[in-house]
Amino acid sequence: MGKKIKENQNIMKQKLLIILFLGLFIGNISAQHFISDAKIRASVEQKFERRKAKFTSVGFDFAKSISQKMELREVEALKFLYAYMSLNDLVDKSPEYYLKEIRVAFEAQKTFSWGKTVPEVLFRHFVIPPRVNNEDLDTARILFFNELKPRILNLSMYQAALEVNHWCHEKMAYRGADERTSSPLASMLTALGRCGEESTFAVTAMRAVGIPARQCYTPRWAHTDDNHAWVEVWVDGKWYFLGACEPDPELNMGWFAQPAKRTMMVHTNVFGPYKGKEETLLYDQNYTKINLIENYATTKTIFVKVIDAQKRAVPQSTVKFQLYNYAEFYTIAEQKTNARGIAKITTGLGDLMVWATAGNKFGYKKISVSEVDTVVISVSNTTPKIEIQQFENVPPINKQLSPVSSEKAKENSIRLQYEDSVRTVYTNTFMRREKLDDQFRGVNLPLDSVWYFIKKSEGNWREISHFMIENATNPLLFDVLSGISDKDLRDCKSKTLTAHLKSINTAILIKKEFPFTIFEEGIVPTRIGNEMITEWRSYFANKFPEAEQLKFRVNPQLVKDLLLKTVKILDENYSRCPISPEGVFRLRYADLHSLNIFFVAVCRAIGVPAKLNPATRIPQYYSMGKWNDVLFDQPLANAQSYATLILENDPINLAKPEYYPNFTLARFQNGEFITLDYEDSPLMKTFPVTLNLEPGFYRLTTGNRQNDGSVLVRTETFEIKPNETVRKIVTIRAIDVSKVEHPKVNFVKPVSTTDNRFVNLNERCAQKGMVLLFIDPAKEPTRHVLSDLKILKEDFNYWDGEVVIVVPQSKLTPAFVADTTGLPKKVTYVIDYNNELFNSMKSILKIDEDFPITMLINAKMDLLFVTMGYRIGIGETLLKNIQMDANSCKK
Repeated sequence: MGKKIKENQNIMKQKLLIILFLGLFIGNISAQHFISDAKIRASVEQKFERRKAKFTSVGFDFAKSISQKMELREVEALKFLYAYMSLNDLVDKSPEYYLKEIRVAFEAQKTFSWGKTVPEVLFRHFVIPPRVNNEDLDTARILFFNELKPRILNLSMYQAALEVNHWCHEKMAYRGADERTSSPLASMLTALGRCGEESTFAVTAMRAVGIPARQCYTPRWAHTDDNHAWVEVWVDGKWYFLGACEPDPELNMGWFAQPAKRTMMVHTNVFGPYKGKEETLLYDQNYTKINLIENYATTKTIFVKVIDAQKRAVPQSTVKFQLYNYAEFYTIAEQKTNARGIAKITTGLGDLMVWATAGNKFGYKKISVSEVDTVVISVSNTTPKIEIQQFENVPPINKQLSPVSSEKAKENSIRLQYEDSVRTVYTNTFMRREKLDDQFRGVNLPLDSVWYFIKKSEGNWREISHFMIENATNPLLFDVLSGISDKDLRDCKSKTLTAHLKSINTAILIKKEFPFTIFEEGIVPTRIGNEMITEWRSYFANKFPEAEQLKFRVNPQLVKDLLLKTVKILDENYSRCPISPEGVFRLRYADLHSLNIFFVAVCRAIGVPAKLNPATRIPQYYSMGKWNDVLFDQPLANAQSYATLILENDPINLAKPEYYPNFTLARFQNGEFITLDYEDSPLMKTFPVTLNLEPGFYRLTTGNRQNDGSVLVRTETFEIKPNETVRKIVTIRAIDVSKVEHPKVNFVKPVSTTDNRFVNLNERCAQKGMVLLFIDPAKEPTRHVLSDLKILKEDFNYWDGEVVIVVPQSKLTPAFVADTTGLPKKVTYVIDYNNELFNSMKSILKIDEDFPITMLINAKMDLLFVTMGYRIGIGETLLKNIQMDANSCKK
C-alpha cells in the first residue's frame, strides 16, 4: 500500500511540474516561432492539450527539462512532436531526449548554407522528427551531425546529399534480415542491414545535417516477389531519389530506378498533418500517408464506386487495392468512399484486386488498370463462394533507362571500392576465432558453442562476450541466447540479457506443472514478437505479489481479465514499433500487437508459459495440457471447437511448394481474407501438411511467376466446419514452355579465368547448363545478385551446373578480388579482355551495358533466361527456369 501511495504522490508531482513547465517556459528567451502560421500553431496546441489530458497515467514528463532554459521555438517543436508521435515514442523516450534531437536540428539549420532555404513545412515534417521507420530510437542524429559537419560544410546542397550517401556507404552495406528494424547506431555497429535499415540510416543522416528526407516504399513489387525501400531528399526546391547507402554519381539514380517504372505504388508516412502537392492516401490523426508513384512510373487514376444490393451508393465503405505478391493479395493502398460511394487512387498500369467492405458485407473485382477508368463493386455478399478461380496477373510493362556517362560511372566505381575498404577495416575488428581462447581463458564454457554466438554477434561481440563470461555458471545461459534472433545478438546489451537470465523463475519446475519442453518454449525465451528487447522480466516480477502470481499460474485467464481492466486498446501506434511491455504498463494504452506482447511478457515473468502463435500472432498461454488462445479485441469464437486441414502436394508440381514463394492460406475475417503467417513454421516443411484451424472459410492461393513478371494464379475458397477434416491439393499452375523460342548461344573463343587458366565455355555448358553472370564488381546490384546465389547455395549445388562470373576488362580495378566465399561450389571467375565476350553476346541478344546481366543457358546452348540490372529474387527465378527445362538443366 505504501508503494502505491508513493507512486500516486510522484504522479501528482509530475502533473504540477508539467503545469509549471507550460506556464514558465513559453515566455522564455526567444520569440522565434517554430510554426509561424498561427492557425497551424493553434491546431498543434489543441492536439497537444488533448493528448496531455488523455494520457494522465504517465503524463508528458517535461520535468527533466525544467532546469534548462528553452527557446520558444524549442517549446513549440516539443509540443509538435508530443502532439503527433506514436504511442511507443510517447512513453519509451524522455522529453530530454527529444529536446536534444530538436536542438541538433536547429543547429544544423544554422550551420549549413541550405538551412535558410528549406521551407518551414518541410523542416517541420522531414527534418525535425527523429523517427523514420519502426526502429528503436537512438542518439544517431547527434553523432552523425558531428561526424558529417566538417565533411560537407562547404558543399552545395546537391553535392552534400551525394556526399552524405557516400558516408553512409562507408558505414553499412546491404544484407537481408528479419522484420525488426535496427536503430541507426545498431546498423552502424554491424555495418550491414536490409533496405529498410539502410534507408532508415540514410534518412537519419540526411536529417542530421538539415536536408529534408523521407523513406519511400514500394510495399510490394508488381513484377517480382518482395518489396523495397529507398530515400527521397529535397534539394534546392525539388525532391530527388537515391539508393540508401548505395551511392551513384548523381541523384535520381539507383539500381531500382528501372523496376520502379513497373511498380503499382510508392508511398511514405509523414509525421503529423501534412498537406503537400502529393496525393494523400491516408490522413490519420497523427500521420499522413502520401502517394509518390508519379515520381517513378506511368500512372493512371482509377475510380471505384461501391453500391449495395439495391444499387445504392455506400458511403464510408472501405476499399482495398491489392497486388499479387508472394502468393497473397497484399493491400498496397486503402481508401474510404465519399458521400457518393466513390474512392480513387493513382497507380501503375498493371493488374489489381479491388476489395470493398461495408459492415459484414463485401465484394471484389480483379482489374487491369490500363483497361478501366471506373470500377463498380457491389457489397452484397456476407460469406465467400465455394469456388476455384484461375487467372493471369500482369504487371506494368518493362521500360529501359538512359545510361549514366561512363566517365562518371567509373569515378563512382573507384570511390565505392575505397568505401568498401573503409568499412572492411572496421569489420576486421570483429572477434576472430583464433582470438577466442584468450578471450575466454579460464571460463568453463564449450568454445564451439561460444563461437557460434560470438560469430553471429559481429560488431556487438563485446556485449555478448561479457554476458557469457559473467553468467558462465548459469545452466540456462545458452537457452537464453538460443531464444533470441540473430539481430538481437547484434544489438542487445549484456545488462539486458543478464537481467532476464537472473529473473527466470526456475522454482516453478519443482512443482512439475508442465513439461520442461514447455518451460523452454513458453518461459525462457526473451524474444516475444518484433519488439526491441527490454528488461521486462525483472520489471514485472516485482509488480505482482507472490500470492497474486500464484492465482495467475493456477488460472492464467485472470491475467487477461486484469489487462482488459487496466489497459485500453488504442490504434495510435502507427510507427509499427511495439510499445515496450513496461511502457504499456505505465501508459495503460496500447495497440493490439503491443498488448499481445505485453500479455506474453507478464505471463512469462510470473511463471505462466506463453507465446505468440507463429501463424496468427495471437497470444497463447499453456494450461491444462494445451496452448490456449487469448483474443483481446473480440470474444474467442469456437473456443472448444477446431478443425483439421490437410494440404497435399500435387504430383504435377515440378518442385515442392514453399509457403509464400508458391502458396499461402488465408482465413476469412470481418469481410476479407487475412493471410496466416506460416513462413518459418516447421509445419510447412514437408507434405502432407496438417494444420489445426478454427472453423470457417479459407482461401488457398498459389502462383507461378513467369519470366516477364506475370503470374499464373489459382485460388480455391472452401469452408471447414467444426471437428471436420478437409483435404486440399496445393496445385501450382504449369508454365507452357513449348511455345517459347530460345536464341542459340555459341562461345567462339576460350576465356581466361582470374587464375590465368583458359576454359571452353561450350564444354562447360554442355554438361548441366550454365548461369552466365556479367558483373561490375563495384556496383551494389552485383552484390545483391551474389547474395541471392549465396542464400540458395545448396539448391545450386544440387543442380550441379556451372556458374560463370564474368568481369569485363573495362570494369576491372586493382581492388577486385575473385571471392567465392559462400557461393555455389561450381563457380568460376572470368576476365573478359577487351570486352570481347560481352560484345559478342550483346550483338546476338541486343542487351545494354546495364550490369549485372544474368543469363541461363542449357546444355543445348539455348538461352532460357536473361535479365539486365538486378532483379529481386533472381536466384529463385534461375532455379525455377532450371526446374522447367526439359533438357540438361534438370538433375
